[in-house]
Amino acid sequence: MIEYPSDLKGFIESGYAVIRNIVSDELRDGIRDAVAALRDGAKVMSRQVLYTHGDVPAGTPPLTDLIDQWLNPFLLRGDGSTIDAVNQLSSIAEEFFGEEMQIFQDLILCRTQDHGHFPWHQDAAYWPIQFRRGATFWTPLREVNGNDGGLYIDLGCRIGRVAAVDLHTGEKQDGSGRFEPSRFVAPELSLGDILIIGPTTLHRSGNGTSPVERIVHASIWLDMDARWDHEVAPNHPICALTKHGESLRRG
Repeated sequence: MIEYPSDLKGFIESGYAVIRNIVSDELRDGIRDAVAALRDGAKVMSRQVLYTHGDVPAGTPPLTDLIDQWLNPFLLRGDGSTIDAVNQLSSIAEEFFGEEMQIFQDLILCRTQDHGHFPWHQDAAYWPIQFRRGATFWTPLREVNGNDGGLYIDLGCRIGRVAAVDLHTGEKQDGSGRFEPSRFVAPELSLGDILIIGPTTLHRSGNGTSPVERIVHASIWLDMDARWDHEVAPNHPICALTKHGESLRRG
């Protein structure tokens, strides 16, 4: 199997890393149980793509055309909750970064062959947050690769936070075109592996060739000094529930 960056130094240099064989069977089984409960109605799926700098265009299809997503199931108590998985991943994130980290949000992401193309984007463009250090920990519940359900990672130069894209079209929401990386890699992940994606790293989801649904738990970890910054994504719904400049820290 190809070796990919696996430590903090490699992550900083490359914008991504892969940690092998670190997710326990118990953690994966807990996520599967949560997914079953979410499908049974423990929490409604996300319906709309985030348009962070304007209103949702008329006639926009639902997010479910692209992916089945449940946002922040870790906040649930009881059926459907991913809090046990998040608590276990917390120690992995803190060991990787070598400092205390906090959960920003987590997601269950399910894709099948029937879902549409998912374009190049970066995660931080959708977060109304200022932070020093962070990453998305992408944990699939089956083997994935570039030909079947994996993520493609841009290997171009490291960039700062850029415009969010319309995930249905791939066009940047500021009207400045689309991302077209020419150098990319699609890490192969086995059961137990985590793909760590930098907040400003461009990536996209590959289409599935297997009839087996691809289920992923994605958790987003930020440094303890992270603060809300509504200017980054002013149309994000959470801006109405938080105070600009206030600490992200929960509790």
